[in-house]
Amino acid sequence: MTSDVERKLTTILIADVAGSSRHLAAAETAATLAMRRGREVLQGLIQRHRGRIANTAGDGLVADFPSVVEAVACAAEAQRELVGLEAAPGDPIRYRIGIHVGDVIVERGDLLGEAVNLAARLQAMAEPGGVLVSRPVYDHVATKLQVGFETLGLQHPPGFDHDVEVFRLDLGGGPAKRPARRPQPARPRAQSMEPERLAPPPLSAWRGPRGLLFASLALAATNVVTGDAPWAQFPIIIMLTVYGMWVAPRVVPSWVGRTFGRLGALALGLLAMNLATWHGDFWAAWPIGLLAAAFAATRLTRRRG
Repeated sequence: MTSDVERKLTTILIADVAGSSRHLAAAETAATLAMRRGREVLQGLIQRHRGRIANTAGDGLVADFPSVVEAVACAAEAQRELVGLEAAPGDPIRYRIGIHVGDVIVERGDLLGEAVNLAARLQAMAEPGGVLVSRPVYDHVATKLQVGFETLGLQHPPGFDHDVEVFRLDLGGGPAKRPARRPQPARPRAQSMEPERLAPPPLSAWRGPRGLLFASLALAATNVVTGDAPWAQFPIIIMLTVYGMWVAPRVVPSWVGRTFGRLGALALGLLAMNLATWHGDFWAAWPIGLLAAAFAATRLTRRRG
């Protein structure tokens, strides 16, 4: 079956002015002229590196390159040439740049799709005057350009349901071809499910099973020492439920699995709370049924979309 949607694999570069509204509010005419000059510099460099400008909305632009190496080289040159731009004396204009390589949809020359969205998130996450690239971009250029990279590890871009490994381009004249340290190879999934190893420090111990065990024992001991009616089971159930909802997306790869894991953990928590307060009424069936209906409705909506 053929599709009338045009797709292509390309390298997306997105650049935008950091704090453009502040620059315009402080010195509108000077800032406008400086940003116009910045766009001319970017356009010239993109053309020189055989790129194409797909969109120039706002103060930034979206460009695509047939070569990943050319896109990164263009970004490095751009940040060096744009250093002297000022909206006013002592008020430098800085660009943020994000680069990702992936499959995109081409519509009337514009680029659409998840790969473009990720490049935009990387641009927004970059510091003023900086360049962030994704792991696929780094893998293509790590040994092909006289630039260095610094790994920022796994990041969670807003709007994405998975983590992305991000690298910062070193523009400070660091050692040439300095490769970023590659993360340790992942162990087989059956052995890599220890949530305490997945959590970032310094809260990793308390997010892991040992932290939950210590907290549960502390609550139970406090309940026994105080001699009050049993109450420790309620915060313990809540902690276990929250932990289950937190760890599910990090263990299950697909969207269906992640959503089902979260809802499953919440349903088990409701069931445990029902049993802890049992008076002959199975009230947990109602919220669990609503969760199941919401999951089914969401799944059907995504399929139709």
